[in-house]
Amino acid sequence: MTVTRICFWLVALFYSLSPFADEYIVQSEDYDPFTQMTELWLKGEISNRQIRDLALRGRYQNSSAANSAHVSFFLDEMQVIARGNSVSGRSAQISVQVDESIFDLDYDLVSMHMMINGHGNGLSSKQKFLLVTFMYRLAAEGWSKSSGVDEMEKHLIYRTLDYLSEMPADYKMWVIAKEIQYPVH
Repeated sequence: MTVTRICFWLVALFYSLSPFADEYIVQSEDYDPFTQMTELWLKGEISNRQIRDLALRGRYQNSSAANSAHVSFFLDEMQVIARGNSVSGRSAQISVQVDESIFDLDYDLVSMHMMINGHGNGLSSKQKFLLVTFMYRLAAEGWSKSSGVDEMEKHLIYRTLDYLSEMPADYKMWVIAKEIQYPVH
């Protein structure tokens, strides 16, 4: 009888403690593949080939015409939309939208200066990696080597994405007006 009570008490104790045991188990967080790739990118543990493969997996749309470029990139529920227009070969306006963050840039093609105006919450590390991935896709489409007057907007969009991808993460962009010496070639 005593043995039965002890066994019953041990079983009851075991069952009463099992819900508390779950609190002490470290559960692995479920990250989407893009978040995992971003973490590897931040650590420098991702190859150019992996980024290129990721870039080719995204959905790319290009509707560029003379004196204007419009390109979009969608990957894992994130998006980048870039537009560029040139005015009489003297100035160009580039607009880049990364999810909710929007950046408008005015290039003075004569003095090679750029004015940047931005608003939004800044770019997270994940959004910056999305820009880098998008740049790989644009490079695969020939945008990194765009030259000539008819492809000026493509070249400026590519250079703008490069500039934005190098900005500090989570840099607040509610109002920025900055003039930068920025060579086009």
